[in-house]
Amino acid sequence: MKQLLDEMHKWQMETFPSSNSISKLHHLSKEVVESIDALKNLGTVYSMEEVEMEYADCFILLFGSAMMLGMDMDKIERIIRKKFEINKKRKWGKPDENDVVLHEKE
Repeated sequence: MKQLLDEMHKWQMETFPSSNSISKLHHLSKEVVESIDALKNLGTVYSMEEVEMEYADCFILLFGSAMMLGMDMDKIERIIRKKFEINKKRKWGKPDENDVVLHEKE
């Protein structure tokens, strides 16, 4: 995975030289909307492979944004583990109309 991310980051820097962490997150927000649409229409308009490609776009952009800030795969893994441990200790509320569950404020 580290080799893939390094290759992806190099390609992004060469192909999109004016891009930055923020622009990648703006692009990610558009890809998330596309992913939601693909999932809602899975089996009718979109195939599973197309849904997977939407997820891939999201992963590429999110990891690319993090890597532009100097995060490598080891750092990304450490911060995900740290946040996961925090989340496991939190109290969680009830789902909203989209089944989103937020943590209770401390």
